[in-house]
Amino acid sequence: MNPNTLLLPLFLLGCSPVVADVETVDDDVDADGGDGAAPGDSGMGGGSDGSEPEPALAMRSGDWVATDADTVDDPCDFNGFLRDNWGVNITSLLPSDFEVEGEEGAFEIEAQSYGARSPIDCEIDGDEFSCETQVVYPLTYDLGDYGWVYEIDFSGTAVDDSTLEGRAVVAYTGVDDYTAEAFDYYDINPASCTQTFSLTLEFDR
Repeated sequence: MNPNTLLLPLFLLGCSPVVADVETVDDDVDADGGDGAAPGDSGMGGGSDGSEPEPALAMRSGDWVATDADTVDDPCDFNGFLRDNWGVNITSLLPSDFEVEGEEGAFEIEAQSYGARSPIDCEIDGDEFSCETQVVYPLTYDLGDYGWVYEIDFSGTAVDDSTLEGRAVVAYTGVDDYTAEAFDYYDINPASCTQTFSLTLEFDR
């Protein structure tokens, strides 16, 4: 059997709502029962003028799409292998449609029809977001399904409530015996093939 037919990574990205940790700050209380506010300070929190702090960002809920994807790091040159043998760019195998449920300071995201176990929880801190690790099993595609298992970490910047710019780090934690033959042939250790992709996701509707 041609070993080229055995080696085929199928790439998957997927990111229940999480409630972000909210730190509450009690007003200082003086020993004499005062509120500890300095002269001219209303003691109401927020800025020095008594304004309320801005609420945490809430991403829009609904259907999202990947509008841009690029390979940042591909140490085992899977992209070259796919391109040379099948004329396929690795980013074309990334998911393109997502379901997002947003709330203040948090959201859940799930890649559609892409083998993810479940939605993953993400938290927003300022304009930065980070998601829990997603474990993914590949589905059957025209190019084949060889039982790859992935762990994906997704983090980046929440540009606004309709745009996420992030990086997905994809680690390969398991391959079946059939696929392992090809790795043995090419002397490749899947654990050393962690890839990184840049992704831009935008609210669709």
